[in-house]
Amino acid sequence: MSKFFIEKLIISGTGKTDSIIEFSNGLNIICGPSDTGKSYIINCIDYLFGSDETPIDAATGYDCINLIIKTSNGSLKLSRKIDTNKVEVSSTDNSINSGTYKLTGKYEKTLNSIWFRLIGINECYSIIKNEHFVKQTLTWRTFIHMFLLFENRIIDKKSIMLPTTGFADTAAITSLLFLANGNDFGDMMPQEEKNIKEAKKKAVVAYINNELSKFAERKGQLIETLKLNGSVDLDEEISSLVDEISLKETAITAAINRNQQLLKELTNTNEHLSECNTLFNRYQELKSQYTSDVQRLSFIVDGEANKEIDYNSRCPFCDGNLVPKSTPNYIEASKAEFKKIILQLKDLERAITAINNERLSLEQVATNLSNEKQDIENLVSTELRPQIAELQHKLSQYRAVVATQNEIDIIKQFSTDKMADLVEIESEEESTLKFKPKEHLERGILDIIDEYLNELLELCKFENFTSVRFDRGDMDIVVNGKKKKLYGKGYRAFLNVTANPK
Repeated sequence: MSKFFIEKLIISGTGKTDSIIEFSNGLNIICGPSDTGKSYIINCIDYLFGSDETPIDAATGYDCINLIIKTSNGSLKLSRKIDTNKVEVSSTDNSINSGTYKLTGKYEKTLNSIWFRLIGINECYSIIKNEHFVKQTLTWRTFIHMFLLFENRIIDKKSIMLPTTGFADTAAITSLLFLANGNDFGDMMPQEEKNIKEAKKKAVVAYINNELSKFAERKGQLIETLKLNGSVDLDEEISSLVDEISLKETAITAAINRNQQLLKELTNTNEHLSECNTLFNRYQELKSQYTSDVQRLSFIVDGEANKEIDYNSRCPFCDGNLVPKSTPNYIEASKAEFKKIILQLKDLERAITAINNERLSLEQVATNLSNEKQDIENLVSTELRPQIAELQHKLSQYRAVVATQNEIDIIKQFSTDKMADLVEIESEEESTLKFKPKEHLERGILDIIDEYLNELLELCKFENFTSVRFDRGDMDIVVNGKKKKLYGKGYRAFLNVTANPK
């Protein structure tokens, strides 16, 4: 199959600046506020896929839609004027001729032939369009819904492999089979033997009846479970619990913020206290030095005061006369220095008292901050978090009840569907040969689709992904044993856009 991608979308008009959207080969995401023209992009692409609906208002001055297509062998430019059925093609790809193409007419000169050649189909084919084996020409729009999704289909419960109108399901499935294996069912299939059909019918009826019995038993169990929970307004209770949990979480956030602020204040206080302690110790050392200086000067003064005392004037060793040596008198200088140190000592003691008072004050602040911090941590760990855990447990119980009610509703729907299937099977006319394209979705094709889906959902890290398969009954996927239509809107949108086989 040839490879191609849309390289550019150009909207042009006489006297107007071209509006251009460029694409790369692979995933392209276009986002923006509402009503800014995002939907116009897919509408314009659809216009060059052969849509009859005009994508833009000609009153804007723009009247031509252009697509630049990049292929393996060159490129194409497709141009279509508003409200016309002609498409001008300029090609550098040898497999496609330049010229004027129409929406209908001789196949070789129709827009369909362009798109089919791009995917490797060079001839016109017919496919079966209904259960009566009536044929129709295979066109690009027969299966366009499988890969071009509009907004209203993104969250659709119905498979996007099937068109919105049920009467076209057969043609869509037959086109898928043709694209998969090239079989256009040109020959009618032989009718199955009546006894085999009857045996199959009985087996299906027995299976459906068995499923209905299981549904009834399970429904009874679920109803008993609901009775245990009494008559409670679940929506109101859940809303109240969610609000209460939100308030508790807000309180925890405020407590954590305050705790961080306290930690910062405590760190600053301890740093200041450390500085005070260092200064206090230095003052104590200086006081000790001053005290030593006072004692030294006292000793000098006392020595000078006792200088006039008579000493033995004769040597105790040789009994000779001793001549007293004259020394300077230091008493006045010592007294002055003594007085100065005494004053410095008093100033130092006042400073020591002041720094000690500051130390005591900082120690009290640090204690208060530590106590407040511990109180906050206790509040969070012993009150708020346990309260949230209790509320969340209660919330999960209520949600389990909601899930139980939802399961009952699903069982009711399943039962209704199974009953409809049973009525349909029992009312079938055995003699009527009907074409059922789903029966021709062979295991080989389904295995390829399953392998593709499995790889894709693993790459997308689908929540709690364990298994996926393509259910040919619904023509849709079943993830983790759960049909797509049973998921919520968000999951359906994801699966419709991302995980459907294209």
